[in-house]
Amino acid sequence: MLNDFFRLFFPAKNQPVSDIGSVESSGKDSQPLSIVVDERKASPVAVICQSELDYISRCVQDYPNIETGGDLFGFWTNEGVPVVLYAIGPGREANHQQAFFVQDVNYFVKIASFLEDKYQLSHMGEWHSHHQLGLARPSGHDANTIFNGLRNVPLRRMLLCIANYRQGRVSVNPYMFHESDMFHYVDASWRILPVQSPYRTLIDNDLKDVLIHPEALSASLGEFRTLSAPQPKNEVSRLGGEHWMRRKGGVDLLKRMIGIISLSCPEDKVAPQWDEFGNIYIVFGDRTIKFTESFPVDAPVMMTEGQTSGREVPWEFAPKGQEDETSAILETFEKWIQTNLNSNNKDYDDSSAIQ
Repeated sequence: MLNDFFRLFFPAKNQPVSDIGSVESSGKDSQPLSIVVDERKASPVAVICQSELDYISRCVQDYPNIETGGDLFGFWTNEGVPVVLYAIGPGREANHQQAFFVQDVNYFVKIASFLEDKYQLSHMGEWHSHHQLGLARPSGHDANTIFNGLRNVPLRRMLLCIANYRQGRVSVNPYMFHESDMFHYVDASWRILPVQSPYRTLIDNDLKDVLIHPEALSASLGEFRTLSAPQPKNEVSRLGGEHWMRRKGGVDLLKRMIGIISLSCPEDKVAPQWDEFGNIYIVFGDRTIKFTESFPVDAPVMMTEGQTSGREVPWEFAPKGQEDETSAILETFEKWIQTNLNSNNKDYDDSSAIQ
């Protein structure tokens, strides 16, 4: 059975990725894409069995309003593509919080050791949910945790999957990390194998007295990045026509705000992120600044490790109707960010506000 499985989906070492089997896609008229995978870099492709996506979806449905997570097992191809053949959810002693998840270590070690010893399946990475927070990508804390793992273990590569739960549906997308670049990760695309993993039933039976399965009985899946789905020419094109980033000078405004943060926090790597709802994020250290589509009318939001401060720093921007308000926005943002950093989001009171 396993030989048939591998012959079906991995027939020839040098065969183009887009030619191996068929690929499910959310795009109606999308065509397969040729993807070059270089073992020396993070793979833009991740492979997973449909059964394991379904399993993750069921786990997320058990915790719709709080973070949950688990671990991923399988193998790496010669080109560095991860092939996920078995997924687990949280153990009984896992720590579920509003803005973070910590796996039950004893549960993980027991399962990982068994899978390595009996089936030679490697621990490839982990998955966790951002439930309904709106951040559909790894947070700054997530990325730093993975990079530290690559440095300290050491590992060459790691797969991190972020799940979101919205309107009763779960989306799960892969992000690839590689030792060749310790500052950036790659938004990978799934190649979803439309089968049950050949290991699912075997391992479930072997570890029936150990495994903790989700209570949700069926998967409820949303949209995914898939190998043949058409990709926009640039990230800005994903945003709505009225989004502030689409307006004249919008991209330059974001770059200049990143520059302000870089000068204020020279020890932190500063990087922009975004989600499918038009929210823009600037991530630096363990902090994240969120900008909604209605920025600069609406204030940005400062978060530390995914949690917002209990005390808000005033956002003192007043639209004046001039054609180019970039200078006014930058001045307001610089005051706002300095007040946030100086108060450390903890001890702020109204008397400390910059006038």
